[in-house]
Amino acid sequence: MHPELAALYQEDQRDRMNLPADPQGLQAMAERDRRRRARAAALVAEGALTTAQDYFHAAMLLQHGDGPDDFRRAHELALRAVELGHPEQKRARWLAAASLDLADRPGEAPEVRHAVLQGQPGLAAAALRPGDHGRGAGGVGRAAAGGDPAPGGGGA
Repeated sequence: MHPELAALYQEDQRDRMNLPADPQGLQAMAERDRRRRARAAALVAEGALTTAQDYFHAAMLLQHGDGPDDFRRAHELALRAVELGHPEQKRARWLAAASLDLADRPGEAPEVRHAVLQGQPGLAAAALRPGDHGRGAGGVGRAAAGGDPAPGGGGA
């Protein structure tokens, strides 16, 4: 596991556990997100990701992005984490589905996208089978699942 990427992921998750209520706090968190995404993207470009956890961590950081390109890249990385056998398959599959749902919602504000992931189980919560991109006959489909939108708790 790449130690810098793991540290960036832990910082990201701490931010989500202690969401600021004020606009200045949210703006500061958004800036930290931008810095973490930029570093994660650089590590991806350098070929530094080697484990399923590395791909999952990078995917989560990019999933907290600003637009469809970030979300599509997060989807690709999450799928790779699944393919490599991430130890928490349900969470990795959720992240693949959630990031694809976000990519398909480009006109919505970030707070709307966040509400979709947190408050509407079934919309972004489908657990994809390996190799299933949420589309086509026989696939699980992103809107097929219900229940907890973030399997394993947190992680959005």
